[in-house]
Amino acid sequence: MRREADSILVKRLQGVYWPSWCERITYRRVMRARPLEHSNKRGDSYDPGRVRYFVERFKRGESVDPIRIDTDVIQYSYGSPPVWGLPIIDDGHHRFVAAVLLRKRRIRAHIAGLVAYGEWLKGERRQLPEIS
Repeated sequence: MRREADSILVKRLQGVYWPSWCERITYRRVMRARPLEHSNKRGDSYDPGRVRYFVERFKRGESVDPIRIDTDVIQYSYGSPPVWGLPIIDDGHHRFVAAVLLRKRRIRAHIAGLVAYGEWLKGERRQLPEIS
């Protein structure tokens, strides 16, 4: 049985996790793309099309599946002890980018890993946890 999704602050997640490909996805580019519900073809129009699909769903007030975040990622550096990393999105990049472009305050998410990061993402903590 799956637990209910949490409501997280979009700006907090964007501040610690914004992959480089997201920089290329602008609202203007997204709105020129054809919405893609599903596609096996990956090309230049894939990411903007998927984001547009979710932008339109959000605008219509439709529900979308929660994104999936992992906060239990360890970053390794040769010769150094492992360091806990920052949250990453396991599933839901296009939903998340749509939420950012629409300046949504919150998005639903399933959070796995360190509880302190989850609390921070939900707004229950003021400071990003320092975990090493």
